[in-house]
Amino acid sequence: MYTNEEIMYFLNKRVGILDGVAITGGEPTLMPGLYDFIKDAKALGYKVKLDTNGTSPTILERLVSDGLLDYVAMDIKNCRERYGETVGLGDCYDLAPIEESKDFLMQGYVDFEFRTTVCKNFHTPEDIVRIGEWLRGYEKYFIQQFKDSGDIIGDKIEPYSDTEMRELLDKILPFVPNAQLRGV
Repeated sequence: MYTNEEIMYFLNKRVGILDGVAITGGEPTLMPGLYDFIKDAKALGYKVKLDTNGTSPTILERLVSDGLLDYVAMDIKNCRERYGETVGLGDCYDLAPIEESKDFLMQGYVDFEFRTTVCKNFHTPEDIVRIGEWLRGYEKYFIQQFKDSGDIIGDKIEPYSDTEMRELLDKILPFVPNAQLRGV
């Protein structure tokens, strides 16, 4: 893991060569110093994209309201009914922060997308329909095909085939007409 100082040194050397910085995770909103890091990157002229799971709506809202983010990609792990199961916390999972982040982004203060990485172990076609109902009215949603990197611990994750991915897309299009596939 690199320190913020090491990354800023790298970014300083590449001003005018690179256009932007993508901040990914784990969940980056859990990292101490995130706000100052993004502020420093913006001061160098970089555009900043944040990948988030939406569990820290207060941090997300502050970063957006202070003009520090140019793009947000928020994971929608599954439909509301199966969210806790999908993230490994079962029925006790509090979906309120996810709802708050989703609703905030849908107000359009920053360019953003929602996305779901799907696999047969966690997502049924019916779950995709429920996600569509949940995101109805939004324009930029991506269903991403799970790709096994070989680093998964535990049970084998079963990806959908390209044909099955297209069938999933057909399930969501009535609700999110501009939804697209990634990884197919």
